[in-house]
Amino acid sequence: MVRRIPKFGKTEKPVRPKTLVFSLSVLDKLFNDGETLDFSTFEAKGIDTKFCKQIRIIKSGNLTKKLKISEDPKVYLTKGVKEVIAGQS
Repeated sequence: MVRRIPKFGKTEKPVRPKTLVFSLSVLDKLFNDGETLDFSTFEAKGIDTKFCKQIRIIKSGNLTKKLKISEDPKVYLTKGVKEVIAGQS
């Protein structure tokens, strides 16, 4: 039998940037008191952000530590998370 081979073009799918999703309970384990939520801090914590375009933080779980919000466009906070972090200040 003869196997069909594509005549031209790539057969590999391109790697698409993805969004990493974190909950408040995960942030409570990862971060210390007074740290800032920005993209470089996640990289410093050892989280693989090679193909990551954005980090999204959702309101799920509890947050016992006080964290600072940065104006980093790569870190998206939902409305509920902003209220929780602002309420702790």
